[in-house]
Amino acid sequence: MKNDLKSIYVHVPFCVKKCRYCAFNSYENKLCLANDYFDAAMRQTDALKREKIETIYIGGGTPSAVNEKYILQILEKIRTHFDVEENAETTIEVNPKTVSEEKFKKYAEGGINRVSIGAQSFNEKELLAIGRIHNSKDVENALDAAHKSGIDNVSIDIMYAIPNQTEKSLDETLKKAVSLDISHISLYGLTVEDETPLADDVKNGRFTPFSDEKYADMYERICDFLEGNGFLHYEISNFARSEKYVSRHNLKYWHGGEYYGIGAGASGYSDGERYTNNVKIEDYIKNPFAKFDAEIIDENGKMSEYMFLNLRLLQSGINVSEFKKKFGRDIFSVFGEKLKFHLENTKMLERHGDKIVLAKKAYYVCNAVMCDFL
Repeated sequence: MKNDLKSIYVHVPFCVKKCRYCAFNSYENKLCLANDYFDAAMRQTDALKREKIETIYIGGGTPSAVNEKYILQILEKIRTHFDVEENAETTIEVNPKTVSEEKFKKYAEGGINRVSIGAQSFNEKELLAIGRIHNSKDVENALDAAHKSGIDNVSIDIMYAIPNQTEKSLDETLKKAVSLDISHISLYGLTVEDETPLADDVKNGRFTPFSDEKYADMYERICDFLEGNGFLHYEISNFARSEKYVSRHNLKYWHGGEYYGIGAGASGYSDGERYTNNVKIEDYIKNPFAKFDAEIIDENGKMSEYMFLNLRLLQSGINVSEFKKKFGRDIFSVFGEKLKFHLENTKMLERHGDKIVLAKKAYYVCNAVMCDFL
């Protein structure tokens, strides 16, 4: 990864059906706006500075819910406007119910070489409880279709602490996941967000969220299982079959690299400024150039973010020499007291030569440690 190159995130806020837990900027029943929306996204792209691009990530929402022609159009616009590196990692998120071999072939022709499938679970009761429109067989069919189209780098999402989930059903989902020809797993613990159907379930007593202790047990159970089955636990919530399959796009975020955000509600970080686009689809269509919550990240902010983000990377962590080279200051002259506290007192951090990493016991409670550096 070349941290001096930028990345691009494209947000596709359309869904066939919004999941019961989802608080992301996504909408059902608005696919009729897709044409105008992608026209606006291409206008925004044209207004961005021409630069070298290392990775592209198309997320949502459900990007696969829209006709593939729109995905191909925005990719073509990006490739003609920017200097996109050859073999740039280009990822699209898909719902397994909304893809086919033909659609994957079109994606591959457009330069997509990595797919992230929203599996979440391989238990039908659990999928129904969280409002997913697919079943477990759909995941296998989508995976098979992706491979047949020539896309071999496939990641799946797995959720835990979801309604109806037990240790047994979680184990069955994990066993199924590692038996598949996948290269990567992203892990998500369920959180109950305000103004979602799941929050109503909690309020009305239909669902009782898992205790913190149970939540932690499930996280550790998953980590142990995946590591025991040969997956590299390279980031708090991400596992790869090998170093070759780590998410280069997400590494860009964790290493504090810059990226353009295209689409409604997408955030970007460019020339030291972090910003967010118009959130509502209709507002974005009217004005895809507006920036909100724009903030220039000063040197202190960059140092804090370096600590916070790099601690998420379990293998590489914080590099003492890199910090000095990047900021011109000794890391212990800036964060010495906090580092000493967690290295010597809480033992939540460990030092291995030039690296400072989270201790394994800190993985689940990592935010408590990382927030100390903000």
